[in-house]
Amino acid sequence: TLLEKEIYPRIDSNTPFIIIGRRGIGKSAVLRWAFDNFKGKKVLVSCKDAYGEIIKKIAFEQGVVIGKMKLGEIEKEIIRGEKMTLFIDDCEKITPKQATFLISLNEIWTINLCGTDNFREEIKRVLWGKQKIKIESIEKSSRPLLADEIIKATGTTVMRSLIINESRGVPGRAWAIARGEALIEDDDYVNGEEVNIAPILFLIMVIIMITRVMAMGLG
Repeated sequence: TLLEKEIYPRIDSNTPFIIIGRRGIGKSAVLRWAFDNFKGKKVLVSCKDAYGEIIKKIAFEQGVVIGKMKLGEIEKEIIRGEKMTLFIDDCEKITPKQATFLISLNEIWTINLCGTDNFREEIKRVLWGKQKIKIESIEKSSRPLLADEIIKATGTTVMRSLIINESRGVPGRAWAIARGEALIEDDDYVNGEEVNIAPILFLIMVIIMITRVMAMGLG
């Protein structure tokens, strides 16, 4: 499995990695599993949180007594303090200030990340040299099992077939359907289900050519 073959060997050897995939595919759950099973000093943060919250959480896990220290002073204490392995969720949402600090930490700490693969320029220096591990959508043959587990867990009255067909193998989408929540945008297609627009483009070209010929004929 992905956890056994890709994730566990890396956390066992403290080798940095980055988990990528579509929204709702389970990246955060895999990162959390890696964090829970890592045996060294560690801290888990999310780029959705404010910069100050992230800094203070890291300092707390290091045992730094913050008191009335300013953020700049806390940053210095973190860098001078005990080295840890950092797990970062939602890194596609990183802010420039968060990225600047992470670039500094990346030189001395092991950093593991997860997010959708449309990262901002600011964080790309943190990504260099890290193995990308992509989580794919669940195969069609296994989607009924996913639907059954979700129905059992939620007690939803949504039809099983609807969860199976509309989820497109994305667990987060399946949960949203079962709970009656807003779905992930329809432009977030899974592998093998992208819309082919070639016929539409061909038709547009034909219309343009016919229009041009008619216009030339009319002088």
